[in-house]
Amino acid sequence: MVLPAAVLVLVASPTTSPVLLVAAVLVTVLVDEGFRRSSGRLAMERGGGGDCRLAEHRMRLRLEEDELAERLGVSTRTIRAIEAGRHRPPVDLAVALAREVEAPVERLFPPPATRG
Repeated sequence: MVLPAAVLVLVASPTTSPVLLVAAVLVTVLVDEGFRRSSGRLAMERGGGGDCRLAEHRMRLRLEEDELAERLGVSTRTIRAIEAGRHRPPVDLAVALAREVEAPVERLFPPPATRG
């Protein structure tokens, strides 16, 4: 999120009332979230609805969620969220997941153009 210049001016001004400052930042955040939601960016940032194939590769190797999580030093909840498409892992975790399930990253997390 990028703060608009008007909000930055309010932040920089020593005479700005704290209530006005909080209100301006809150409005900025809500507008930004509304924009991201309407443009589809929010779902992508949260990983929503992705075509993650981690579960099928994990099951092919007969790995349990908790075993994979332990190997990678993450929670079982994180593995479940990734598999359900509710969380998009950072690049380093995606690479580690691919290594553990012996599959290319592109096969676990296909780019949007190849989904469908």
